[in-house]
Amino acid sequence: MAIQRQTAEPTTPTFRVGINITLAGSKKMTQEQQDELMAGLDGVRIIIIDPEADIIIEQGAKMLVDEVAPAKEFKTGSVGFGLQAVGVEFAAK
Repeated sequence: MAIQRQTAEPTTPTFRVGINITLAGSKKMTQEQQDELMAGLDGVRIIIIDPEADIIIEQGAKMLVDEVAPAKEFKTGSVGFGLQAVGVEFAAK
């Protein structure tokens, strides 16, 4: 069967972003060790911008993501930060 293609004009491209930042070796640590090393780290800010932009100079740079990823425990037992975003698009800040 042939692939059916849309004939309408393309819409603005959107992206799915999935980022996991894990504390190295945390899977093998006790919960107390994990808590001690993650103390005071409630989240991290993740910014994804156009690679040609200088976000300090170009305040209106094209940006894909500017989100705070919360601290979490992953299914594997590791701890760190996770961001899952669907339908994001590059836009001026």
